[in-house]
Amino acid sequence: MPKFACQRKKRMVCGMRYFIKNIKNIPLWRVILAVALLFCMAYGSYDNLAVYGQPSIQETILVGLDNVTTMLFYVILMLIVFDFGFKNSRPAAETRQNKYGNALVFALIVCLVFEAIYIVSCFIILLITGGSINFADTFTDITLNGLEWMSPTLAMAISIFLFYLRFVFLTCLVTAINSRSRKAPYGYAAGLAVCLADAIGYFHFSLFDPIGVFPFEHSFLESALRLTRDVPLDIIISVIYWLALIAAAGLIYDAGIRKKTDKEARLNESHHF
Repeated sequence: MPKFACQRKKRMVCGMRYFIKNIKNIPLWRVILAVALLFCMAYGSYDNLAVYGQPSIQETILVGLDNVTTMLFYVILMLIVFDFGFKNSRPAAETRQNKYGNALVFALIVCLVFEAIYIVSCFIILLITGGSINFADTFTDITLNGLEWMSPTLAMAISIFLFYLRFVFLTCLVTAINSRSRKAPYGYAAGLAVCLADAIGYFHFSLFDPIGVFPFEHSFLESALRLTRDVPLDIIISVIYWLALIAAAGLIYDAGIRKKTDKEARLNESHHF
């Protein structure tokens, strides 16, 4: 097996061990509350659409993810409730071997699970309220403005992907900032700052004429698909945007861990002498 493949496999194994170790440390009540929040997201989406009849599963999922309440409120609340990146990501004996890759694997898996729980919640709510699942690939009267040309299924898929990248970035940002702080969870303040900047941009700039700077412009379909008016290119730009932010969070994280490791090394040397 090539050396690169062995190293990649080793990193994946370390990442999974890190995930299992940290997921076990999360109290059950936090998990239950996080799932309850996801269920509330799903019900809120259904409630917005129900006045027009039984909505389709595609549009229920879409409207729950692609709205200002979810983008600016539910996401950061979910991070705080689930306690991302505070106690779990910064054990006292952190070393350079426990790098950002492990935290990233943790974020990728947990955010994926959260999205899966949200989607399942949408199915459950539609079954409870209507007794069946509507798979009609048409929008209702409160469709996303200007996107009537796109099928709900495609819009849903793109929205799930963009929301996932946003969720992963905020999780990584919280983890990275908290890795540099000793007691106070400043990472949550950083996440709130991002959401606040997004809120200011959202309410002062048009969704339909994005400048491509604010995170919300790469989260909402109305903005993300109007960056260049070329849908494939717009999606590529948004993906690059989120990957760049996730990589920046990684630099912050590694710098924080390096600082802690160097400090511990100096303390050990002073004790030795």
